[in-house]
Amino acid sequence: MRRDNAAYEFATALPPGYDPRQKHAFLANCQGAPVGLLDIIDGYPMPGTEFIGLLAVRESAQDSGVGRALFREAERFARDHLRARTLRLAVVETNPVMGFWIKMGFRPTGEVKPFEGKMIKSRSALMEKEL
Repeated sequence: MRRDNAAYEFATALPPGYDPRQKHAFLANCQGAPVGLLDIIDGYPMPGTEFIGLLAVRESAQDSGVGRALFREAERFARDHLRARTLRLAVVETNPVMGFWIKMGFRPTGEVKPFEGKMIKSRSALMEKEL
């Protein structure tokens, strides 16, 4: 399904009270075409923690290592430039990516929160990785 305002939503989505300068986005290109993106929010939900809000890879580029490469670059940036001690993210239960994040070193925190998106109502499990 195509959403005409998806790029705007990605670029402007922030937790309440956070400044756009606290958002850092990473884009992966393949032969000049965008194939993946990832964003992190600096200092969310607390100083020293970076929150990964979205990792998306074009279907044609999945299983090519793009997601892993985007994450590794964001992890390096968070550690080296933002001086993060912890990475945090939420996985919606209906999204089958928990295994990917476990391979990247994340562990469930045990926290589960309601999730209500535009198209889905579910729960999200919080995960963390110490740097």
